[in-house]
Amino acid sequence: MRNLPRAVFFLFLPLLFSPSLLRCQELGISFLGATTGHPEFPSPLGFTAHGLFRFNPSWFFLVSYGRLSDEQVRTGRVCQHYVPHVGCRNEETTTSLSLSGLNLGALRALHEGQTVRLMGGGGLSFSSLGGEARGVSGLPGDLLIPKGGQIGAFGSLKIGLRPLASLPAMVEGGVNLHWIKFNSCSGAEPPQYDPFCKPDIFQEAEIGISFPFR
Repeated sequence: MRNLPRAVFFLFLPLLFSPSLLRCQELGISFLGATTGHPEFPSPLGFTAHGLFRFNPSWFFLVSYGRLSDEQVRTGRVCQHYVPHVGCRNEETTTSLSLSGLNLGALRALHEGQTVRLMGGGGLSFSSLGGEARGVSGLPGDLLIPKGGQIGAFGSLKIGLRPLASLPAMVEGGVNLHWIKFNSCSGAEPPQYDPFCKPDIFQEAEIGISFPFR
């Protein structure tokens, strides 16, 4: 499960060069920001890159890769060993986390013209979470991080603007609701700190540039 996003990426990579009806029609990259209710991942920032494949006059297949990162400094518990707990104490702890993965879905062009395009849709996500918590002493912080892939779902609404019809690029912005099923729960007694033990929702906003081509 750890390599799930990478495996899905290589599975769909041939679509970029396919001679079929799923030939790539657009590539783009955007700055990505999010807010969550998660205590360790409240306001991550990052980027997303996407490809669109038209399979119907009004529908596109979406393949995108995104990465979000966040860092928090707080007073937390550090231990020399966690199962069982040995040599624990409280000290300033820095938590650095990054969430990366693939989104696969379908978007419908609600309005498509020479200068304005509205799109809406959704799909599934395949993500992995990495990072660590470490105290000022160098000891690992009390934080249980998921080791495998995390499956989720997303909904998206985007608007694209082409200032000049002659330009090959489009300025694009959008908002997403991204639900991720975190399921890393501590089975130890006493339990380790496990904030990734339940699903969470990421409210995302993005702005960037895309390059449509035929």
